[in-house]
Amino acid sequence: MVAIGELIGQFFLNSTGLYALLALIPFLLLYLMRPTPKKRILPALMFFIKEQGMTNKNSFLQTLIRNVLFFFHLLLILILAFAIAQPFINLSKEALTTRTVLILDSTASMQADFEGGSRFKAVKEEALKRVGVRTTIIVSSDIPELMGDEVEATEAEELLLSLRPRDTEGSLNDALIMASDFVRGNAKVVVLSDFIDPTVDSFEGARDLLTASGAIVEFVSYNGFVENVGIVDLVVEDSGSKAWIKNYADIEKSVTLLIGDKEESITIQGKSTELFSFTTPPGKSVLSIKENDGFLIDNKAYISSFEGEVFNVGVITNDPPLYINTALSLIPRVNLTYYTPPKVPRKFDEDILVLAGVDPELVLPGTLKDLELFVKEGKRLIIAAQPSLFEMDIESLIGTSYISLNEEASSVTSVVDSELTQDIIFGTVFGHFVLEDADDLVELAWTESGPLIFERNLEGGKVFWYGIMDEDSDFKTNLYYPIFWKRIIEHLVAYQTTDELNVKTGVSYVFPERVEVQSPSGALIGQQIPLEEMGFYEFPERAIAANLLSSEESDVGRAVSLSSERSEKGDSIMQKVPKEVTDKFLLLALIVFIVELIYLKIRGDL
Repeated sequence: MVAIGELIGQFFLNSTGLYALLALIPFLLLYLMRPTPKKRILPALMFFIKEQGMTNKNSFLQTLIRNVLFFFHLLLILILAFAIAQPFINLSKEALTTRTVLILDSTASMQADFEGGSRFKAVKEEALKRVGVRTTIIVSSDIPELMGDEVEATEAEELLLSLRPRDTEGSLNDALIMASDFVRGNAKVVVLSDFIDPTVDSFEGARDLLTASGAIVEFVSYNGFVENVGIVDLVVEDSGSKAWIKNYADIEKSVTLLIGDKEESITIQGKSTELFSFTTPPGKSVLSIKENDGFLIDNKAYISSFEGEVFNVGVITNDPPLYINTALSLIPRVNLTYYTPPKVPRKFDEDILVLAGVDPELVLPGTLKDLELFVKEGKRLIIAAQPSLFEMDIESLIGTSYISLNEEASSVTSVVDSELTQDIIFGTVFGHFVLEDADDLVELAWTESGPLIFERNLEGGKVFWYGIMDEDSDFKTNLYYPIFWKRIIEHLVAYQTTDELNVKTGVSYVFPERVEVQSPSGALIGQQIPLEEMGFYEFPERAIAANLLSSEESDVGRAVSLSSERSEKGDSIMQKVPKEVTDKFLLLALIVFIVELIYLKIRGDL
């Protein structure tokens, strides 16, 4: 009996439901107890029953036809009894999944050679085969990106075909964690990657998070041995640049480096890095490794530097302030031009004008109007405080009103987190103008009396107010005095150092309004411009070079062990779970009932 019970338990969830089969007893009794039909001979029908080939004996066919209804009823009772017992079949968990979540690795290492193509090409081909009725697509890059949530098959295929690899680092582990938010009901998560992720040692934690959410996780690896020698770091400076070339092979490699019209061969030991120093070319240039290998994108480094650019600064003065003049003359790539009132041009070609040490009686009223137009055209104006300055009408320029001259000693407080005032201590001033506060002033330093150093936007341009009168302050002898003026000039011309013109891929630039930037693959328009490709980006004022520069991402031949993940993945997918098929039995009972009705109709009983 125990063996029979175990056998029944292999097919039915509710074995007590089989007691419904007892309904067969009264059914069979009723069938057996029904009156047996008696044969009577009717003379009028003798002609028909004596026709050739017919007999009035009980043949097999006649018996079968007579008992068809019996079989219909018997089958219905059996089906309904089995349905009450909740029949089931054992299926793998994978067969029960109703949703598919595809995680595709699109980081730079996926561009490595793989079986005649690239790893990413193979990933896309496999992903197209895994598209389900409802598919969620997540791309692993510098920031995981949701491409589509439970989209239909056609849309999922279109999304997959449109994907391309990025020239960035990224965290596959972050993409797995993100996927846990999109696991709903029975879901299967398919991860297609080379599993090179320097941020983690194992994906076990992220996989456990997904399985805890009810998902089946399958890792499909495209990792394999690839030889590579690549540029893994770069420092660009005006005085000279340095690049680090790494050989990932076990044996010594000789490579040829090209920069401009120069060519140099270097030898790198196995698993070692070699430093290469070179003169920084002006403008845009490319450092490249001549020899090809299995990972080409780190064979190039794009370099952006200044092309002998200078910033033109005009100084309007009758008596050039010694310390301001000296500080301005020390700033690299600044060309100073002096204008002596009243001989001041109506139009200026300079990027910045400085109004300092002027004689108010010699400054013509039209000059101040010309300066206001200069700023409104998008240029920059610096106004340095001096005792007689407010004898001129400059309040419309600085955007605030003069109150008085404070001749008492006052300590100066500055903004701590501003790049202009960082590490700078202005100390004490022994005389300064007291000005009213205004909402549009960006204050950088102030006293108890009000703003001392600030800037304001005037339509398309800027006005910078330097309210410290050097003759009444010790700041002019401070080590940071020339540094502060250098920062002012660089800030106002949106100056960027050579190092700032060369960045790693994966960074984004945010602007207050939409801009158009030419990227290596075409125009990018928006307020946020991501740098996801290696190459040059032509911003409105500068060309930015973006490079991968990642020793971890370039290690495309590194073996990644997924043995533990794979074994558990296989166990979870092949694990048998019961799937109830009661609804299928009820549907079968309905079909039998309908066929019975059709039979009765044909026989003439309906």
